[in-house]
Parts: sequence; C-alpha cells; structure tokens
Amino acid sequence: MKKLGRCYQCQRIMPIEYLEQIEFYEDHLHNADFHHKTLCLSCIKKSIELGEVFEKDLKVKVNKK
Repeated sequence: MKKLGRCYQCQRIMPIEYLEQIEFYEDHLHNADFHHKTLCLSCIKKSIELGEVFEKDLKVKVNKK
C-alpha cells in the first residue's frame, strides 16, 4: 500500500518520500512553541531560496550604511 501525505503549504497530496516534517513556528519564536508540519521538498526549497534573498538584501543594506 502506498503511503501518502499532504504538504502544509501547497496542499498537494503526494507520496511521503517527497515530504519532510519541519518545526513550524507560529506567533512566537520560543524553543518549545512550535508545531510539527509536513512540507514537500519543492516548498522547502522555495523557503530556503527566499531566506537566501533576505540575507543578501540585508548584507547590501548593512554595507550601504
């Protein structure tokens, strides 16, 4: 029997080998205040790329000061 799950972000149902459980922080950034969610590898990659863009923009702003 095939095991399927749902990506929390894109809501697609897919085989669980393409999903990863993450620590999802909502409202607070305290160590014990997170939920476990599942995201597909595509949404995880997009999130990481967006974080890299933010880091790059922050470095540019810091260097301009």
